[in-house]
Order: sequence, then C-alpha cells, then structure tokens
Amino acid sequence: MYLVPELLKRDVPCWYRISNTSEKLLTILVHREIVDTLMVPTEESPMIHDFREMLGLEDKFFGGFQEQFGFGGIIKVEEKESDPFLHLEVPLPLFRVETQKPCEFCGGSGMIYFPLFKESYPCGHCEDAEKEHHFDWKAAYQVSASLCVLFQLLSSLKEETSARIPQLLTVETIVKPGLHGSSLGGRYSKTLVQWMTNLGVRVSIPEMERAMFNAYKYMNGGKFGHIGEHEFRANVYYKNGWLNVSIPGNACDLNPEYGGPGPDRGYKYDSHNVDSPVQQLTLLAGLAALSDRCLKEM
Repeated sequence: MYLVPELLKRDVPCWYRISNTSEKLLTILVHREIVDTLMVPTEESPMIHDFREMLGLEDKFFGGFQEQFGFGGIIKVEEKESDPFLHLEVPLPLFRVETQKPCEFCGGSGMIYFPLFKESYPCGHCEDAEKEHHFDWKAAYQVSASLCVLFQLLSSLKEETSARIPQLLTVETIVKPGLHGSSLGGRYSKTLVQWMTNLGVRVSIPEMERAMFNAYKYMNGGKFGHIGEHEFRANVYYKNGWLNVSIPGNACDLNPEYGGPGPDRGYKYDSHNVDSPVQQLTLLAGLAALSDRCLKEM
C-alpha cells in the first residue's frame, strides 16, 4: 500500500517535510529510515539524461545522500546527531545577475529623460541599479531539476516510518522550458487540512506570503519593477481548508483540484500557469512556511 494516497484519509508518520530556513535556503528533511529504500538514479538514468538534453545541465549528478545530492551536488546533505531526519539544504538560485556594464538604456545614470514631459524618471530596465543584468536560467534549472528528482524519489513510499509527527503535505514537480514548464502539485494531508479549517474562512496566512515575497525578492536580485508585496497572497478562502495561493505572473497560483475539498479529509492541489523555475521555487517557499507554522501550532 502506497502511503501518499493514505494522507487524504488518516494520519501517516512523516517521511519527509519541507522547511523555510531563510530567504536564501529551503530545507528538505528526509527520515533516515527510508533512505536505503529509495531507488536513487545514476548518471545513466533516462530522467537524468533527459534533463541534461532539455535544460543544458552539464554538472555531474550526485544521486546518493552522502554529503550532496542533485546536479553539481547543489543540495547539501547534513546529518545532525540524534535527529532522525537528514537535512537537505537547498540554496535558492540568484536568477537575476548584475554585470559591471552600464545599463544600455540609461547609460548607467539610473534615470531616463523624457523630452515630452521634460523630466527624468527612474530607469525601468535596470531599476536604479545603473548596470546591465542577465538571467541565469541554468542556475535556476539546476536547483528545480534536482528537486524534481528528489520529490519523485519520495513519492512512492510503502513502509511507514517511526516519526512522531505526521506527514503534512507532499510535492510533485515537472521541469521543462516553456509555458506550464514548472508546474507543481501534490496533496495536503487530513491533518494539515483540519488545521487550516480551524483557522476559519477568508483568513490569510502571512507566514506563507512573507516567505514567498522574500524568496522571490532574493532570486530576482532584490528588484521588483512594478510588482508589489500585495501580489503574494495565501488565503484559506472557503470551508474545509480551501487554500488559494497566488504570486506574480499570469494567474500563477495553487488551488484545490476538481470541485474543492470535502469535510474531514485531505485533498489534492494543483498549479496554474507556473512557467518558470523562479515561480515554482517561490511557491515551494510558501508551502515550506505553511508546513513550519502548522507543525509549530499542532
């Protein structure tokens, strides 16, 4: 019997959880008891080969849980004495990278003169940084592809752990260029949904909103353009723990699948218009904050 579907019906001992360590770092905590049961991929695995071809990833893939994991060993594995969980530290990528070249639009002044208005305004391209920038897609894909492999490994468990805390949620992701190429979904457990139900309706979860804002801000080099903090929203909007989550993009969000959640059970969630790894990682930061707060208040 696979454990993932059971989450919707009953408490299942935790085999992994995600935590919002900081604006620069997510942590995936994996129970030690399951590590030896995981079908860890190798350099020759089709999934690894496909990611290399599709995303242009060149670094070696580390498939074990000895010190590092993922493409280029981007995820660091830490063992803490007497802790039943391994800590997999996932650094968020710096997506927007400034160069030393002056901005080609404002010439490095940070301002652009508009003759029609006879006034100067802040440069919308460099956002007052006065320098050119580029977007490091490989760095972003390196992290999201490594997490995709990890979440797939963690999705097929059959044996329960001895953990004293329940599994709160699961995550599954895809990673490919283009529209919907960074979609994600998963399950919220019965335990988590009951906790969200108890919050009430039309209630925001500020820890999620703050975590998503901070992660997005860091990955974009602190630059937001016209985007405001109010565009990062997480609300238990209807009964039965119906959670709506949205971030900047073209209706980029997480919502319940199908007709919404029913009483006294967990439910599946899915994403809409998650097109980039930055959006995917931003939403993961929010889910990590949700997990942290629920665990703290249980």
